[in-house]
Amino acid sequence: MSIAAIIVFIYWLWCYYSFRQEYRYYKIVLFVTAEDAKKDPSPKNRLEYASALMLCQRYSDALNIFEELDAEGLSKKYDFIPLNITFCKKPHPLMSRQKNLNGSYWHNFFLVRLGARRQVYITEETQLKVNAVMRQMGRQ
Repeated sequence: MSIAAIIVFIYWLWCYYSFRQEYRYYKIVLFVTAEDAKKDPSPKNRLEYASALMLCQRYSDALNIFEELDAEGLSKKYDFIPLNITFCKKPHPLMSRQKNLNGSYWHNFFLVRLGARRQVYITEETQLKVNAVMRQMGRQ
């Protein structure tokens, strides 16, 4: 029994460490997309910024941007905007309302297992910028 408990604990540590690494990457994506959206508030840049907010568990902020884009009529061009609006309002059944979280492992745990559908919109160009920032930071 104690060996099984040790194995489960080690697995949990590995999952937690993996989540923290992934969350650090998402924070860099958020930084890059926020800078792009400030420089050029085009729909593409705002959509990438909202997707990065969604990845960083800041659902209320992402919802505001997705609703603005939907009000501008961009749901015809980007058909996943209504899906992301629904996701931001209720990411998983155990969450009562949309709110901004701050890198919660337990939220991510339930999100992976019970989460609603969403579509993240991050272009390849932005991913290249993120990789360049990570190289400059010496994290790769």
